[in-house]
Amino acid sequence: PLLMGWVVTSAIGGRLLLRFTFRQVMVSGMVLMLAGYLMLHVMTPETPRFVILRNVLFLGSGMGLAMITSMIAVQHSVARNQLGIATSTSQFFRSIGSAVGVAVMGTVLTQRLNQEMAGAAAASDAFQQFAENPNIFLQPSVRQSLSVEVVDTFQHMLGAALHSVFVTGTIICFVG
Repeated sequence: PLLMGWVVTSAIGGRLLLRFTFRQVMVSGMVLMLAGYLMLHVMTPETPRFVILRNVLFLGSGMGLAMITSMIAVQHSVARNQLGIATSTSQFFRSIGSAVGVAVMGTVLTQRLNQEMAGAAAASDAFQQFAENPNIFLQPSVRQSLSVEVVDTFQHMLGAALHSVFVTGTIICFVG
């Protein structure tokens, strides 16, 4: 849904630029992204799959509008003989921004999950080994040997960590 929203609205965004200004389309994309992050922010573990898909579609649609608009704005702001340089520079900085964004969101997720795991390890000995190495949960043989309560608790901790990622995305999107 994220990619689908991105691709569809990129095509639509190009058409919208024929009728509206760069600023109007960019703000619309940022508003859609903000709405997507806010909707992801309020999800719970019981949220139905179609609601999750809708929320991610909003986020992807906003990204599609914002990305195509910024690219076309850059291309329209330079002389024709500088078009290749401007486009490649824009793509380069988009790649750098994506890498930094992934690093920031991954750091937020890791820090919050570590906090959750440390709290669970202090409350229960069952989580002591997992607090030291949460990757153990990824091993199917280990996961199958765990009780349902331990797996549910870990899923709730992971949900809380993802919640922090969505809050971070909301703040970054609002600032943008």
